[in-house]
Amino acid sequence: MSKRPLRIIIDGAYAKLRGGGESLLRKPLRVLDPKRFFKPAFQQGWWDGYIALYEGNTFPAGLTKRVADSLVGDGYEVDITEKKDTKPLDLSRFDETYLPGITLWEPQMGAIMAMLTNARGIVKSPTGSGKTEDIYAVARYYLEEQKWRSLVIVPKAGLLKQTVKRFVKYTQGDFEIGQLGDGKKTVGPITVGTAQCLMNYKSRKIKNQWREGNKLLADVIQHFEILFLDEAHHTGSTSWYDIAMNMGNTQRRFGLSGTPLKDDESSDLRLVGATGALIFNAEAQDLIEQGLAARPKIAFIVSHNASGPKLPMNINEIILPNGDRVSKPKYKPYSEAYALGVVENSYHNTAVIRAVEWLVERKKQTIILCRRKLHFQTLKTMLEDSGITFEALWGDDSTDIRERAKHEFGERAINVILATTIFDEGEDVPNIEAIVLAEGVKSQVNVVQRIGRGMRKDTEDVWVVDIAPTCHPRLVEHAVERADAYEEEGHEVIVLDEWPAVDELFDPDRDYLPFENWDEAYANR
Repeated sequence: MSKRPLRIIIDGAYAKLRGGGESLLRKPLRVLDPKRFFKPAFQQGWWDGYIALYEGNTFPAGLTKRVADSLVGDGYEVDITEKKDTKPLDLSRFDETYLPGITLWEPQMGAIMAMLTNARGIVKSPTGSGKTEDIYAVARYYLEEQKWRSLVIVPKAGLLKQTVKRFVKYTQGDFEIGQLGDGKKTVGPITVGTAQCLMNYKSRKIKNQWREGNKLLADVIQHFEILFLDEAHHTGSTSWYDIAMNMGNTQRRFGLSGTPLKDDESSDLRLVGATGALIFNAEAQDLIEQGLAARPKIAFIVSHNASGPKLPMNINEIILPNGDRVSKPKYKPYSEAYALGVVENSYHNTAVIRAVEWLVERKKQTIILCRRKLHFQTLKTMLEDSGITFEALWGDDSTDIRERAKHEFGERAINVILATTIFDEGEDVPNIEAIVLAEGVKSQVNVVQRIGRGMRKDTEDVWVVDIAPTCHPRLVEHAVERADAYEEEGHEVIVLDEWPAVDELFDPDRDYLPFENWDEAYANR
């Protein structure tokens, strides 16, 4: 006996299942929370650790295919109806010369056409592939053809300012580009905003004080027809997801990122739920082979000389049933291991500075990336002692300070920028020729984003030095995950397990790193 037919109705951000109850959604839309082990409700046994991505018979519209596939697999017939406008655009006016002053690349045309021919979806485009131009071209074409307004959400103030500047350049005064964030609240038919600013659209309690929602922001959230999520891997976060799912009037919604999915099912499903599934995929290697991106060459340092001795273990005393006391060694917890093995590790930090000196001696414009404030301050002091000309940029620095530093770096007035996570995503830093990764963290998303800083087509290749601590098992584990991420992206990696030799650490004539004879070294690795 065949099962009753079911119907899914898509209306903006959400879809509804008709003809069946919420029990049918449990299988496709309940996922384990990867952080459940750290939450008291799970620890105490009154929560099973599952997150439900539905409420009643309503669920995120981007998960429609996942739900339909599950239902069909269980023997149901499923009909899908879209309430919003899905008729195809007339694309006769669009070609690679659509934007003034540039010719769109082949990968850009692929990404743009995917967004002009689909109602929703994820566009995977590596750093430096021209996502800003892709977004503007799609937003403008929809504005001209359909009169639809676009909201572009970005993660940080630096990227906000950069995106607005580029949009204004292409608009050529035809209309205003709105800006929501970095001290401004203006709205135009194409508006760029940070999630931090846009979250103020609704009334909420902040630091025990009630704050009324901003009516201008609420109007944008409620009425704009197109949503673009730039660096869309953030959509798993509460603020991004909340904004995306409350934009109920959207006719089109797209997420763009070089690393959209994180291998974290709950976070990835939130992104897909908010934007839809992957509709275009440009791989970094494709851009490199077409001459559209610089080729990373990665020296992966796993030397004990750059890491120092193993960290001492904590000693826990255990009382046996017979009353005897036994000492049991235990590895230090990760937070302590990271502080001792990276942030405060003189071997590690000396190796970082020596790598920078080696690169600057070879006239390479170099970015150093770290994470913790104490580490930042330590490296800053060591750079000052080295005599290298540099700028140090911390998260609290204004966008004007960052812009000045990037300009001086691009003009070669300074050789080095020491920066934190402010350069993880999006921001254009001109003329990066080398990157020293000093932080030793595991995030595959972040490490790919950081490498992407140097892949913009200002040079043929970018030299990357990743100094991986070997003094604690968790730090080694994270190093392996980073190496796997490089391999998945198709980047060339040479592992160095004896760099630098202790007695040669400050020898300026020593070729410590393999970049100058890379092809031979890579072939013999």
